[in-house]
Amino acid sequence: MKNLTFLFLLGTCLTFFACSKNSDSENMPTLDQIFQLKISETAVIADHDISVQPISVVEDNRCPTNFNCLIAGWVTVLFDVTIDGAEYSFQVTLNADKPQDAEVEAGGYTFRLVTVNPYPEDTNEIAQEDYSFSLVVEQ
Repeated sequence: MKNLTFLFLLGTCLTFFACSKNSDSENMPTLDQIFQLKISETAVIADHDISVQPISVVEDNRCPTNFNCLIAGWVTVLFDVTIDGAEYSFQVTLNADKPQDAEVEAGGYTFRLVTVNPYPEDTNEIAQEDYSFSLVVEQ
């Protein structure tokens, strides 16, 4: 049992130190790589002159974890994207019933929202700055 506790604590510490906050200059994913952002952070895919920035969570209607709902719900996020100097704004919706709504095409690339965290636990509103997003850009 002591070994399990030690391994858990070791894993927690390693995760904490490995997950330090990225500055804009460090957040440089590649195409087809899932990456994470928070509101107002920018990811740059330099080889393709693409920058991505989540602006806000427009709507979060996901069923809280401690509730029984008829539907899982959805969350909609507004992004600003620049591709080769052209600016785009779009909303994508993460909805288990409509997976096609989680992606949009712009400038010859597909932007797909993979996850939105944290998942609501109760009916309390989540602050915009507490959200984080996993997404991927594909060509």
